[in-house]
Amino acid sequence: ANATSGTQVARSFTNTSIGQSGYQVLAQLPPVAPGNLGVVKGTVALKTLAFTLPTNKGSGYATAPIVTITGMNPAITCPAPTVTLTNGAVSAVSTVTCTGGTNANWNNGSTPVATFTGGTSAMTVMPATNVSLTPALPAQNTVTKAIVTMPSALTAYNYGFQVAPLFNAIGGVVSNTATLDMTAAPLVPANFAAVQGGTGLLNLSWTPDANATTYNLQSRIYTAGIWSAWSGNTVIAGNVGNYAFTGTTGTIYQFQINAVNPKATSLYATYPSSGGSGAVLSAATISGGQVTSSSLTAGGTGYLMAPLVSITGGSNTKANAVLGAVPAPSATYSVSGTIPVTNSGNGYSIAPVITLSAPNALTATVAAAQINATTNWQTAGAKTVTLTAANQGSGYASAVTTAQVGVSWATGHVGTVTGVTMGTGATAGKVISIAITMPASTTTNALSRPTAITIVAPTTSQASATATVLNNIVTGVTITSGAGYVTTPTVSIAAANVTSSAATATATVVGGVVTSINGLPSGTNYTVAPTVTLTPVIGIAAP
Repeated sequence: ANATSGTQVARSFTNTSIGQSGYQVLAQLPPVAPGNLGVVKGTVALKTLAFTLPTNKGSGYATAPIVTITGMNPAITCPAPTVTLTNGAVSAVSTVTCTGGTNANWNNGSTPVATFTGGTSAMTVMPATNVSLTPALPAQNTVTKAIVTMPSALTAYNYGFQVAPLFNAIGGVVSNTATLDMTAAPLVPANFAAVQGGTGLLNLSWTPDANATTYNLQSRIYTAGIWSAWSGNTVIAGNVGNYAFTGTTGTIYQFQINAVNPKATSLYATYPSSGGSGAVLSAATISGGQVTSSSLTAGGTGYLMAPLVSITGGSNTKANAVLGAVPAPSATYSVSGTIPVTNSGNGYSIAPVITLSAPNALTATVAAAQINATTNWQTAGAKTVTLTAANQGSGYASAVTTAQVGVSWATGHVGTVTGVTMGTGATAGKVISIAITMPASTTTNALSRPTAITIVAPTTSQASATATVLNNIVTGVTITSGAGYVTTPTVSIAAANVTSSAATATATVVGGVVTSINGLPSGTNYTVAPTVTLTPVIGIAAP
């Protein structure tokens, strides 16, 4: 009979038992449904042995004693612990993690003991405490707890649990459903790679992860040595292992992909993750101001893209040459020889113009006003007058002759230049005076005086010089001519004519190997060889 509490039940039946004196009727209520069913995922503790040191720690151990662990279930294997000695005695014993066996073997079938051998006084036998493997469950407001071991092959699923009461074979209503997500987090996609396909096409592939439901794909672009930010975030649905990426021909890409499921997102896998390695260059050489070579001594492997060739350092700064002093003039007031180069400069593809200052010899002058016809000339006989040079001039390499002195007269008789006096020592190269002789005259009125006197100029010529250039630097300067220089001329040199430029080069890759360095000779004005290096490009170009 079915009834609720407090309800009377009447039941009739046929008596089939002979001699039965009476009957008892029992009313049984079915059990009610359990409430507040919950489920959590437990963590089994490691199978660990922890040792406690006894009072007798032994003595005389020169080296750590041999430790033997006995008393374990045969299915369980435990390594020997690490023993620390202090003054020949055991001072510490590490815990050990064992393997094998079941929880029952561990909790109920093992009584571990450690035995030590060696030393003059062996350490006593040391028991070990085994750690329980029962999963720790958080406190629940439940009357009964149950531990269910899930099959290891079926852990990547969501589970639902229900509990139904049972009393005297009478089942009650089942409880609420408690769910447990056993889905594992996806792993980083393995074997991520890309290969070139048709025009602009890069075929990406990876090993699908069993726990992934989708994949996120991102890419970035390499331009002039700089990577862009990651972009795209393409969602690839389903647990697949390939994707056709359409790019722009010639553009260099790098990709990253991660695996996703409702529970978690993996870290990214990146391709390419390496741009190649192992290529080695010899030291750079220079000639004529250019970087002429840097040879490959090893081509390396794994280069998907031609590595960047960087040429740095060295010296290729444009600089003007600097000259020393011009040689002093000779006794004949000429300059010749070479001009020292105190700084060779850099950047001269042609010989620069050398300029010397003009000669500075001066013409001597004599003032005609020094002669007074009344006082200087006599009526009886010839008369010679010495006239002092008003300006002695300078730079006369040879003596001035009487023929090189010109006199202009007014009227009447004229005189004749009969002598020229030149300086010596400190006044060498100068005209000191001239002498003029007048013929005899009988009348005073016939006497005359010069109106102008001229003296020939010293011989002069502008000095010139030529420069010698080798490998864009000035190596020497030679004076080709020059006269009439009383003092040393000054000199100047034209600026370097070549603008400095840095050397550049590129590399060629065939089959992942760097096969050549291209573009040399290159650059200008190098006087010190630069350093040439290869930097891998971690990317792949769309075909």
